[in-house]
Amino acid sequence: MTEKTQKKRGKSIVEGGNGTATRTAGLLGGILTFAVSEGIIQTNPSIGGKRPADNHRVRRLSADEYRQLGKALEAAEATIARFPESTHARRRVRGSLQANRPPRQGVAKRSQQAPA
Repeated sequence: MTEKTQKKRGKSIVEGGNGTATRTAGLLGGILTFAVSEGIIQTNPSIGGKRPADNHRVRRLSADEYRQLGKALEAAEATIARFPESTHARRRVRGSLQANRPPRQGVAKRSQQAPA
């Protein structure tokens, strides 16, 4: 038989800050919620526990970034402005192709089919 010693075992050294703690608590809460839905436990003990707030960064665009954004929006707007014309042209061509196509043999339109 193994003799028990006084040496502490299983010590966890955890690195990370509030973000790591928040994600870990969220993961544990999800696991416990699943356990409740499967009937393994009656209630989720993680509900109502306080979690550290996430660090929200406040950042503003620089003048150069605003210029780049403006150029990108102008390019996108020009592309979008041409899109309806090209869609209309495709529909017009497709309609003329379908009008010139001979009817398919042995295929009835849905409205002409007999009820089953």
